[in-house]
Amino acid sequence: MKTVLSYAPSEQQFIPVPPLGIAVLSAYLKERGISVDTMDLELELWLSQNGLSSTLAQKSINEITFNQEVNIQAVVALLLPYNIVSFSLMGKRQLQYVKHIIEELKNQSSEFVAAIIGGSLLSDENVEDIAQQLSVDYAIVGEG
Repeated sequence: MKTVLSYAPSEQQFIPVPPLGIAVLSAYLKERGISVDTMDLELELWLSQNGLSSTLAQKSINEITFNQEVNIQAVVALLLPYNIVSFSLMGKRQLQYVKHIIEELKNQSSEFVAAIIGGSLLSDENVEDIAQQLSVDYAIVGEG
C-alpha cells in the first residue's frame, strides 16, 4: 500500500511550514519499516497556480468554485498513486478543500483505499461531525 501524509491546502498560508505532527508520524512509521511519503498540499496548490498567491484567499470558502477557480485537479493528480491518503487539518477553511480532494480521489481511482484525517482542528467534541462531513474512513484527534 502506498501511503502519503499530507498537509491540507487552504490558500491562506496561515503557517509557514506543515505541522510537526506529519514529520514525527512519518519518522515513527519509517522506523517500523512502514514506507510513507509526505506532501505539503498547500505548497503544491500554490505551485500549480504558477507560484502566484491566490486571489481566493480573501474570499469566503463558500464563495469559491472548485475546479473552476481552484485547480484542485493538480493536487488530486499528485495523490492518485496513493492507496491511503491522510490530511493534517489545522483550520476550518481546509475542510472544503479536503472534501473535494477526497471526492475526486474516490471518483478517479479504483486503487484508492482510505482517507484519514488528523490534526489540531480535531477534538473529541467535533471529530465525528467532521469525519462524517468529509466522508473519511478514519479520524485521529489531534496530531496523532
